[in-house]
Amino acid sequence: MFVRYAFTRSLLAESLKLKGTPILWLVLSGGVFIAGFIFLLHFFNVEKFTEQARNPWDLYFELSFMMTAMLFLVPYIVLIAGAVVYPEHNGNAWKQLYSLPIRRGNIYFSKLLTILGLIALTYLIFFVIGLIGAYLLDFIFPAFGFRKYPPDIGGYALRLLHSYIAILGILGLHYWFSVRWSSFILPMGIGLLGFIIAIFVIFIGNRFDLGTYFPYTYPMVVGAEFGNKPLGLEKMAGLLTVEWGSIGLFIVSSLVGFYEEKLKNVK
Repeated sequence: MFVRYAFTRSLLAESLKLKGTPILWLVLSGGVFIAGFIFLLHFFNVEKFTEQARNPWDLYFELSFMMTAMLFLVPYIVLIAGAVVYPEHNGNAWKQLYSLPIRRGNIYFSKLLTILGLIALTYLIFFVIGLIGAYLLDFIFPAFGFRKYPPDIGGYALRLLHSYIAILGILGLHYWFSVRWSSFILPMGIGLLGFIIAIFVIFIGNRFDLGTYFPYTYPMVVGAEFGNKPLGLEKMAGLLTVEWGSIGLFIVSSLVGFYEEKLKNVK
């Protein structure tokens, strides 16, 4: 009971730290930006999208998931992971934190859970704003026909869950990097390099088969599988291989990162 109470207090403290920081604005703008991008893509290509003889909701969200996974998720995850721990590095606050009568595990995992919550909030904002944007498009251009079909909320939410699972590996890895190194630039540089390599592998090489071995491609592979041109990849217990890889990487990187912090002598 005491351990649970102590962890809850650490989690609450992390939540309070977000007040007055640009992180919450970053989360809000991230979700709005993605949905806004898809909205503008449809707004300026009305004829192209209205000539499709299918449920407009399916096309709208399939394109949303694919574009988000291909162009946005990896840099955004890297940025959020670094931003949450940056105040401790910038203010040299790790020594003060670790001098408190609080388990290091509570500190480490409360920050990790905070990042997970922020990313989930971004997904929720994207989903809600996306729905509003679709109805607004239909109001401006009735030819879209969104109001003629009921949106498959459950199906679209399930796709978002698959996408969320796919980013866990990158999130765990870059949280470890961000805590390990005081430089904000180094983890960001590694993330952007991984993102560029992933683009070459997926976009230029069209080697989705290699995505299993490179975590920065995981969101892209899942985005393509649940996009408008499914790859037909095999699943195990309802999850793609890259999703299981993402879960495994998240667990390993989180435990290794915590082990390092537990042994670290902060001066």
